[in-house]
Amino acid sequence: MQQITDTQQEKPQKSSGILAVFSDNVFDPQGVKAFIKDKNVICALPDKILPIEGCQTLRLDADKNEILAALTNYEQIVLVTPPLSLLKCIACADDSTFAASLILRPLLWGKEVSVLLDFETPRHMRGTALAAIAQNIDTLEKMGIGIKTLKRNTKAKQAKELVTEQDVRDACRDGSMKVTIAPGAIVTQLAQDTAKECGVSIEY
Repeated sequence: MQQITDTQQEKPQKSSGILAVFSDNVFDPQGVKAFIKDKNVICALPDKILPIEGCQTLRLDADKNEILAALTNYEQIVLVTPPLSLLKCIACADDSTFAASLILRPLLWGKEVSVLLDFETPRHMRGTALAAIAQNIDTLEKMGIGIKTLKRNTKAKQAKELVTEQDVRDACRDGSMKVTIAPGAIVTQLAQDTAKECGVSIEY
């Protein structure tokens, strides 16, 4: 049982910027480093993950009390490249894991909470397991959790055969501002209109 001492209660606490919560493996370490660069970030990491360069480190187990004591003072909480099972857990408001509670509790307090993904939300996957992932992400957004996507090398992106409004909005949301299409691709009229509205380019 966690005990709160008089010393802990009296200790003055300052706004600590961003708490980046890592619950498992770090996917796309270079992208994560670029994301936290020049930001006031404290990384809460499991023991098995090595410290992130340029980020003050707390351990989810060893420093649990310190993380909890300062949780109300962070301006923003970011869950970094979480496992898919954790996305489902949070979408169901299940705070049985420490990492999930670090997202759900601040959300209930009205804090700015976001999830940093290393992939784009899967679309056009009805009837597959990937459709459930998209549904969980949509649920998180409806809960008020911001969804951010690490910038990927656009050259590595597969050219699209069909471009919809959602593809354009995803490009706007992840910051790439570009949709790459294959020769002869179909671009819906709504996608074209949304691209003009958002300033997203559609090109080969």
